[in-house]
Amino acid sequence: MFLQAGPEANATLINIRVDGYSGNFIDAVGSRNVYTISSQFINIDSIQSTPFIKISQLISNPIPVLFMDVLFENITVKHSIFLIEKPVSTSRISTFVNITMRNITKKEILNRNVQDHEYEQDWIGGLCLLAREIHIIVNDSSFENINSHCIGLNTASVHLNYDIFNNSGLEAPSKKLTDDSISETDGVSWLNSRGELLRNKNNIISCKFIENKIAPKYGGVNYFPLGFSLK
Repeated sequence: MFLQAGPEANATLINIRVDGYSGNFIDAVGSRNVYTISSQFINIDSIQSTPFIKISQLISNPIPVLFMDVLFENITVKHSIFLIEKPVSTSRISTFVNITMRNITKKEILNRNVQDHEYEQDWIGGLCLLAREIHIIVNDSSFENINSHCIGLNTASVHLNYDIFNNSGLEAPSKKLTDDSISETDGVSWLNSRGELLRNKNNIISCKFIENKIAPKYGGVNYFPLGFSLK
């Protein structure tokens, strides 16, 4: 664990570069804010079940989480890069601005522990971001070559504004939608949601969805020049 932030802590990371790391990076519980700006996380092979960055029970600050101008590249995790969940007040907003996530891979889990089963029960998947009981804003960001479900919500909501989702650089898998072996966790849906956060609804504004070669069993988005359609 690189940073453990306890109750009412303020954590601000600027111009951080992490290259080649196998553990969890942030575990913040009850903090006032967690800000990361102008930083890079590359060549990460996280062996832990806990997401690479886990932030829970946020308090006080109207925008307790801010990640801005941050690169995540060549990263492998068991469940997700981010888990942001259960703020003290449901009015709290977590914001991502100019985030690039590129070449993100889900690690195969050979021996599941209790925590692995809990994550899979609570979310179909969300390799880049898991959210629970919180509102997320993602602006001007790019998700490229994501080999599993991208954003997973559990009684949460998200605003996607001017974001690009592009899997054109991945090879098409051998599995087809007609295969009986395909499950809900297979494939890539850019956004999957369970339940609703009553204070907010999901909104997708001026986003591009480009050539997802790993279709999910259910749902998904096809991109067209004039907009998008839900499958």
